[in-house]
Amino acid sequence: MNDLRADFQDMGMKLTGLDAFSRDVYCIQGLPIDAVTMPEIIGLIRSAAQSRTRFFLSTPNLNFLVGTLNDEAYRDTVIASDLNIADGMPLVWIARLLGLPIRQRNAGSDLLAALSAIPADTDNPFRVMFFGGQEGAGAAACRAINEAPDRVVCTGYIYPGFKSVEDLSAADVIDEVNGIKADFLIVALGARKGQLWLHRNADRLQAPVRSHLGALINMAAGSIRRAPPAMQKAGLEWLWRIWEEPILWRRYLKDGAVLTRLMVTRILPLAVMQWSHKWRSAKTPFKAEIQRGAAGDAVAMFDGIATIGDRDSVRQLCRDLAASGCSVTLDMRGLAGADPGFFGLLLVLKKHLSEAGHALDIQAVSPELKRCFRLNGILFLLGE
Repeated sequence: MNDLRADFQDMGMKLTGLDAFSRDVYCIQGLPIDAVTMPEIIGLIRSAAQSRTRFFLSTPNLNFLVGTLNDEAYRDTVIASDLNIADGMPLVWIARLLGLPIRQRNAGSDLLAALSAIPADTDNPFRVMFFGGQEGAGAAACRAINEAPDRVVCTGYIYPGFKSVEDLSAADVIDEVNGIKADFLIVALGARKGQLWLHRNADRLQAPVRSHLGALINMAAGSIRRAPPAMQKAGLEWLWRIWEEPILWRRYLKDGAVLTRLMVTRILPLAVMQWSHKWRSAKTPFKAEIQRGAAGDAVAMFDGIATIGDRDSVRQLCRDLAASGCSVTLDMRGLAGADPGFFGLLLVLKKHLSEAGHALDIQAVSPELKRCFRLNGILFLLGE
């Protein structure tokens, strides 16, 4: 078990030693989703906690995707995250259709069990806390964690009641959260509210690792159970969740209807476009260069079609643009097409520039490329 702890820590140090543009990230309907394994996720969490590095983990599922389609503030919380894992088989199915290397679901509700597979260091235990959930859930979850052998330590919980994001961001609330001294802040306020609260208070919260994991608190408390592994593997956990929480059936029905519409209007046409781009890219290779604009901004000029084979070139381009220390203009008049890997890195660039107070401006988009933006769910990058 000590070797297992060392393996996770080494993996986390390896990953956190890389810059943000080394993320294996892909755009799925406007959201950047990382292709990672559970050992890599746990390594990142452990490493961030040890180094006290801020690490915002989001766990998008189909409900996240549906909620962010027309909600800019909600979507921005996912783009601003340091890692986004596919916590839902529909996202994995979409990735498979598009030929993306996101091949497995990493459920947020499995994180505690995965963290618990590594025995806590008795001199420096891994500390979690809960914020939110139903009344009594945090206390029950905290008690269950501390009663189990070889598990992480729960240092406290807060039940803030049902309040607005603004009220939950009051100084006394933030002080109470910080006073618990946790490595991992687990929030359960409802996905949208929890994401907005974490994003709004990113610079005020002291726990290095933070994530909204709504169902985890109830599972840790034992009030709801995980689906059998066979149902999870088959992508049928939603049926089990409805059995455990009947109120969820309306949400799943609505989300399923939206997924069906997206499949017909965006995802299947995008899969066909992907095949076309792969075939055409041999004749129109991807090229890019950076110039200094008249306004002092960095201007990237593109040519050809960006496919998964051009990932290294796109990564280096994004690194150079981010290092320019100014706003960025992307002149896409020569770009005939791009895949979700290109757009995933573009969303990471947007995150970096936003955090630095710089703008990202995309110009000269052809009708064909604009259709590519639409099918990938990122017309918002064009101001639409």
